[in-house]
Amino acid sequence: MLLLPQPGTHSTDRETAIQCDVSSKILDIFLTHISPNHFLLPMTLEETRTLLSLYDKFDCSEHVVKMLKSSLMDSSKTMPWETLIVASDRIDRQLGAEALRSMSRDIFVKGENENGIFHASNLRRSMNRLRIEWRCKIWDLVLDDQTTDATVTRIRASRWKSRRRNWHTSYHPQVTRETVLPFKGDWHEIARRFEEDEW
Repeated sequence: MLLLPQPGTHSTDRETAIQCDVSSKILDIFLTHISPNHFLLPMTLEETRTLLSLYDKFDCSEHVVKMLKSSLMDSSKTMPWETLIVASDRIDRQLGAEALRSMSRDIFVKGENENGIFHASNLRRSMNRLRIEWRCKIWDLVLDDQTTDATVTRIRASRWKSRRRNWHTSYHPQVTRETVLPFKGDWHEIARRFEEDEW
């Protein structure tokens, strides 16, 4: 457990510094939270994630950890993918279920938001940031059991050179008929099973 010296006292032993590889802002929030009159300061999701790691490292009060988890639960409504990744890191199925509950098929398919830009590969990259057992369970829950035929439109890029020898890229839709495995639509049920199933 992290012990802080009381005001007005000093140790006669040679004091050693605690090495924390965090920014001064994170350290300031950390010390504010563990002080006797602690209160929750506004912070980003990444700062919350770093603080939780610090609390684990120094075995801090369960009350402070609960406050931060409550903050993460709130953030799951606006940043479900980011919250799901934090939940996976912490092996917190309750938080993971809350993040899934806040998703829809469109949010899930887009994956984690990277600076406001969504790429086709975001879903794969986002899923790969989860623990392997989480990935397997989520795929099991979100994919329907029955395949179906669907019209699939893909945007294909083609590069070409102009008469002035400048390269350009044109995008063309390519429509095909394919057999697909659709996503389920009931995200509340997906979240419930994620939290309650034995796995």
